[in-house]
Parts: sequence; structure tokens; C-alpha cells
Amino acid sequence: VVWMAPVCSTWISINVGTSGRSVICPGGFLSFLQNRKANKSAARIGLLALLIAAMDSTFVIEQPASSLFFHYMYVRAAFQILARV
Repeated sequence: VVWMAPVCSTWISINVGTSGRSVICPGGFLSFLQNRKANKSAARIGLLALLIAAMDSTFVIEQPASSLFFHYMYVRAAFQILARV
């Protein structure tokens, strides 16, 4: 089992005023370094999830239920691919 726990501070609802994240724009304000780092991490985790699944292994992504992490385009795309398999 691969356990992935990306930093949730920019993805949670309590921080949307600062991060600018929303369901419509989960990438948030790209002018903030913190958002850019979190977005890069999310994209990498999406790719890792596909790789782990391709290796017929199991992964867990630790995020709060209210997190916008799973709305981010690369994470959402990875899960859409995995849903078809």
C-alpha cells in the first residue's frame, strides 16, 4: 500500500479566501507560490496513482472530505481513467 498525504492547507474550504480555489477553479491563484507547489504536487500524485494502479497495487490519498484536491484537473483526470479500468 502506498500512502500519499499531500499538504492540505491550500485545498481546504477554510483557506479558499486566500488560495482562491473553488470547484470551478481548483487551481486557485497561480500568483501564490504555495498554490503552484500544491498544484505540482497534485499533478504528480495523479500520475503516481495511475502508475501504482498499473502495477496492480493499492494507494491511499489522505485529504479531508471538504478538500478541493480531487477537483484539480490532473487528479480528476487520473481518477476518470481509473474508473474506466
